[in-house]
Amino acid sequence: MSATASKAKAPEAAALPPEVMTAEEAAAFLRLPLSLLLRKAREGLIPGAKIGRSWRFSRRLLLEWIEEASITEEMVDAGLVQAVKDRMAEEDEWLSVAQVRERLGI
Repeated sequence: MSATASKAKAPEAAALPPEVMTAEEAAAFLRLPLSLLLRKAREGLIPGAKIGRSWRFSRRLLLEWIEEASITEEMVDAGLVQAVKDRMAEEDEWLSVAQVRERLGI
């Protein structure tokens, strides 16, 4: 592989955030102010773990959190949350966010 080809691939690898991120990396990833990210993490509203004095965030969990939050807002706006909960309770079945999205065609 030529030096030019390897240089072309380097920026792509650097653009992908690590699986486990610092608070600063997670704030940049979510495009949130650091202070807001830390406050929401302390309140348990954004998934993260405090290790000693430092916070760490999973890229996968943050993406799932965003997906769940956006689906919940869409469903609330459409008045569907209670209907989905009632249906799942009737069937004694709990669905993942992806399954709810698929069933509702969202």
